[in-house]
Amino acid sequence: MDASHDRSPYAPPAAPLSPSVADADAGAPLFKIAAVGIATFFGSVLAGGLIMAMNFRAMGKPEKFWPTIGLSLLALVATLLLGAFLPENFPGVVITVPTIIAMTMIAGRYQGQAITQRQDAGLPMRSNWLALGIALLVLLPILLLGIGLLLLGGAI
Repeated sequence: MDASHDRSPYAPPAAPLSPSVADADAGAPLFKIAAVGIATFFGSVLAGGLIMAMNFRAMGKPEKFWPTIGLSLLALVATLLLGAFLPENFPGVVITVPTIIAMTMIAGRYQGQAITQRQDAGLPMRSNWLALGIALLVLLPILLLGIGLLLLGGAI
């Protein structure tokens, strides 16, 4: 009996994977770095952090999901407190632009290589439109909380 008949017909084929495909989990699409910026712009630093946390989970690093959400929540609180103590006529763009730049730089530093490997391998990415939708869903409770606090503050 020759060697080709010794192999089980139910064994998977032995095909080597290229390093870029092996490193990027082929079953889990990632958001692009631009999606983090879009989510941060439209939905706050918390939305940008949620996009990054979703990427961490898709990258096979679920232990970084909740710390990313927690740090984003702290950054949101810090941003809101900063806005509360600034003069009313202070331009909001002075806070918004650095926040967006910081979030995209953080995403690039911690997720950029995995995103680039996925794109180079031609694997699918998550839509920026999905990031926008997530951002608006994150923004809704923030706005409702803000409106509630304003109404409560006016009643006291």
